[in-house]
This record gives sequence, C-alpha cells and structure tokens, in this order.
Amino acid sequence: MRKLINILLFLVVVLGSNAQDADELYCRGVASMESGYYEEAINYLTSAIKSEPNNPVLYLKRGEAFYKSDLLDDALNDFQENKSMDENTTADLWLSKTYARLGNEEKSLYYLRNHLSSRYHLKEKMIKKDSAFDNLQYSDGWYNLWQEDWYTKEEKVEEEIDYLMKKEMYLDAIAMLDEKISVSEDPYKLYAYRAELNTKLGNFKGAVTDWDNAIELERRVPDYYIKRGKAYIELGKFKSAVEDFSRVLRQDPANFSTYLERAEAYAELKEFDLAIRDVTTYLRYFENDQQAIALCGNLHYRNENYIEALKYFNRNLKLDNSKAEYFKDRGKTYLKTRTYQYAINDLSMALDLSPYDGETYLFKGIARFESGDKNGACSDWNKARNYGEMKAVEYLLKYCK
Repeated sequence: MRKLINILLFLVVVLGSNAQDADELYCRGVASMESGYYEEAINYLTSAIKSEPNNPVLYLKRGEAFYKSDLLDDALNDFQENKSMDENTTADLWLSKTYARLGNEEKSLYYLRNHLSSRYHLKEKMIKKDSAFDNLQYSDGWYNLWQEDWYTKEEKVEEEIDYLMKKEMYLDAIAMLDEKISVSEDPYKLYAYRAELNTKLGNFKGAVTDWDNAIELERRVPDYYIKRGKAYIELGKFKSAVEDFSRVLRQDPANFSTYLERAEAYAELKEFDLAIRDVTTYLRYFENDQQAIALCGNLHYRNENYIEALKYFNRNLKLDNSKAEYFKDRGKTYLKTRTYQYAINDLSMALDLSPYDGETYLFKGIARFESGDKNGACSDWNKARNYGEMKAVEYLLKYCK
C-alpha cells in the first residue's frame, strides 16, 4: 500500500513539475532517502534534475542515493557531475568512498587527499571509522596517507578538549581554549569548540558570543546558525532564533529538523499559525513521525483550537496506543471540549500505562468533578498531590473538606 501511495504521489508531483517545483522534488527525494526508500529518492531527484539541470546539489544527493542503493557506477557519474559544477562540496569524499568500494585504491586515495586538503574535511576518526575504507586499512597507500599532517593546530585542540571534558575538567578546557584563541591566526573552529563547551556548561550567553565570532570568520557552515539558534531559545531570544533557523532553511529547504526547531521558537512568540505551518511542512515528508504529530496537536491545543488538536492526537493513537502521553494529550483536550466521559476514559487509560503521573490525576479529577463525581475527583486530586502535582492542593482546599 505504501509503495502504491508513493507512486501516485510521485506521478502527481512529477507530471506537474517545472523549474519552481525542483525544491519540492528535492525535498521529497531527501526525505525518501532519510527514510531508507532509496528507489523513491532516485526517482524524485531525477525529476528534480530534469527541472533544474544546473543545480549541483541535486547531483550530489542523487549520487548519495545511488551509493546507498549499491549502484556505484551511477553514483560516480553524479559525484563527478557535482564536482564539475562546484569544487566546494563534499564530492571528493564521496568519490573516494565509492572508488574504495569498487576496489580502486589509487583513485580512492587520490580523492581522499583532495578531501583532506579542503577547508571542510571530516575529522580523522570519522574517516577511519567509515566502513567504505575497510579494505584499504592495511594497505601501504593508506598508511602513507596518514603519515602526512592534514589537520591544523586549531583542529588538533579538539582532542585535548574532549579529554578534559571526559575528566570533567571544564575550567581547564575553557582556559586552554582562551589561550589558543588569543594566538590563533584562523580561530573560527576554536570559537565553535568553545561555543559547544559553553553550551554544555549552560553558559548560553557565552555560547552565542562564540557562535557570533565563529560565523563572522566562516559564514558557510549551516550547523553554526542552527546551534546559535538553539542557544538563543535558551536565552529567550526567540526572534533571533527564528532568523537563524530561517537562514538555514532558505539555503536548504530539506534541513527538516530545523522546521521543528523554528516551530518551537514561533510557539514561544505565540505565533502559533507559523509554528503549526512549520510542523505540518515537516509532516508532509514524515507523515508518521509521532513526536511531530504530538507537537502539532499540542500547538493547536495551546492555540485553543481543540478540534484540530484532537485530529492529531487521534492520528497518533491510531499509530500507537501503547503510550500514556498520547492518551493524556487526547484526554486533556476532551476536557477542554467538555466531553468529560471521553476525558475520563482517556486519562484512566493513561494512568493504566503510567500510574504515577500526578498531572494526569489532576486532569482526571477535574473531569470527574465536572461530570458530578465529587468524591472521585477528591480521590484523584489527593493522588495528584501525593505524586508531586502541587496544583491539586488548590482544588483540594476549594472543593474537598
């Protein structure tokens, strides 16, 4: 059934495609790939390329889909096409991995050298752990490659910082970064390391300052904007967070998790329509993501649109009726619609699955009280208080003698 639905969806999108649909086809392709549906991904990305044949990103992504489908010759063609259009991509690494899997050590090492010579190379430990290179690990060429010094002194600092962090020597880590930054000629990665460290320590103001400095020196790393946006949220600077997340999505509309991050910032600004728009955009590509479905339901709940909220909570319970929070979400929404027996039923089910949740007892007590069961309500509020829900005390004092 899923395959039939996707074929129909694919035909609808493709038959109406033109240049402005390339983004939608690209997003569909990336989403299919992230979900492990590589054939679908190839089909969508192929159609996107027909709409926009000079976009290097499309070839890179389709090459990745071919690679993950074990269609290695097709992957090589796409990575080469990408590289011919844009030298500043990760095509060299993909070419190296593909040639390694094909058993061509010479070309694999050639492209890996190109990758290591670039400003945006991966860390050594990430490359060495990649299973694509398993057959090269004991070759002379591989050994000789790693005898060369590919990483700057700034990049090597990270290993020392990681060691200090594991030892919980946080002040020493900060002091080391302060010293290294003061003498570095290219400190953008050091600022990023310190921003990460400040985030772990809960110093979000310091983290934002460091992300500012890192971005000032290197503006082409989307992750920096995402992480600064998250730090802004912690500081309550939600408009600034929205600006950072929006910048990322303008550059790459398939950076799907960023829609959810931006939705959180919009919600804090009480811009619920925009928050819901972002989550529903995400759900267009990942329709069964239960966390996103719950988030959309709760955004409608906070926006006092309880009928729409119920649609999402019903949707989640159809997918999975084993989670207490899904029954609780729907139960508290029924409470708002004054359908008290439905609320009691759902909240009771939530307590069967999670019997020590004080807030659920609070809601259930309210539903029972409103339906005329004062004794049952007082019993529930007592349990809510016993399980740490202090709001229950107000109800006990007011209604239960």
